[in-house]
Amino acid sequence: MTPAAVQAKLAAKDGATFVYDCNDEDMFKDGHVPGAKWIAHSAPAAGDLPSDKGATLIFYCANEL
Repeated sequence: MTPAAVQAKLAAKDGATFVYDCNDEDMFKDGHVPGAKWIAHSAPAAGDLPSDKGATLIFYCANEL
């Protein structure tokens, strides 16, 4: 998704769009997409995700390379 598409999904406040930040926790604390939930990229768990199988899940991270 483009940043504009993500922004539109979040602005719709449909209750079925979830954003996850997969950066290091320190990066998350320094700044993240408003409403994003931090999730450890190395140890995601089913409990981190919504039960709605039709939900839109958006994951993002930064790559410093």
